[in-house]
Amino acid sequence: SEEVTTAASNLIDDVWDHGSTDGEIFWVIKNGIPPDLLMGPWGDRLSDTDVWNVVNFIRDLAKQ
Repeated sequence: SEEVTTAASNLIDDVWDHGSTDGEIFWVIKNGIPPDLLMGPWGDRLSDTDVWNVVNFIRDLAKQ
């Protein structure tokens, strides 16, 4: 069987495929991207505070 690879999303452009609000970004990091989980969930490895820190980091990247 062939493995399908998907390029990682550009986190600093204006296109957000899975929501663009801070809350939507938080949800995606915590829960992954269903149904295929192209990005797996991180909620079992990061606290809510750490997930918010990642959201803020992504926002800071976009400002540069």
